[in-house]
Amino acid sequence: MDARLKSHPYRVTGQLFFDASHSVCPCGISHCSPVRASLREIHPVYNIEVCKAGSPCDENSDANWLAFDTWWKSLAPLTNPRGPHSHASQEPGTTVRGRHRAPAPTP
Repeated sequence: MDARLKSHPYRVTGQLFFDASHSVCPCGISHCSPVRASLREIHPVYNIEVCKAGSPCDENSDANWLAFDTWWKSLAPLTNPRGPHSHASQEPGTTVRGRHRAPAPTP
C-alpha cells in the first residue's frame, strides 16, 4: 500500500498557519516526537487530491487532479499475502515475542 501512496503527487488544501507551540526537530534527532521540519502546518485540511497517473499536474490549476477518495476507489484491490496464516500468537497460553501469554480466565 505504501508504494501506491508514494507514486503520485498530492495537493493538500487548507489554512497554512504558524504554530509556535511546537519546536523544529529534524530527522535524525532521537528525542523528537513528532519529527518536525517546519513550524508551519496546514490545519484544518479541506481537501486532498491526487494527480492523475501520467498527467502533468500543476498545483495552480484544477485540471488533472482527482479527489483522494475517488482516486483510492479506482485502484485495484490489494491482494492478501500468500503463504501460511495463523492466529496462534494471539491464542491464550502461547508465547509472543519471548513472553508467555497467560490463558484467559474462565467465567
